[in-house]
Amino acid sequence: MGAEPAIWIVDLKTYDLVSPPWTDSKDVDPVWVSDTVFFISDRDGVANVWSFDTKAKKLAQVTKFTDFDVKTMDSGAGTIVFEQAGYVHELDPGVARNISSA
Repeated sequence: MGAEPAIWIVDLKTYDLVSPPWTDSKDVDPVWVSDTVFFISDRDGVANVWSFDTKAKKLAQVTKFTDFDVKTMDSGAGTIVFEQAGYVHELDPGVARNISSA
């Protein structure tokens, strides 16, 4: 844990820098969907998907897996896919609900 630097979001017009609150966690694989950056973070002990709303400056945990880490993530065509426990999961970033392990 803590081997990765914080995620930086840079406005290429003004060069303003914004970063999700960082807690010495490993934050990786950021993907941008609309005004939100989704990323994998181990800040709760298990690597889960987190989101940072760049307009509201709000950080939220999206998935709440407790057994296996989320390993990789990517986005395209308005959806996010990630691998966890050997399965590929699809996440609709517009859905305001958490995904948790069964």
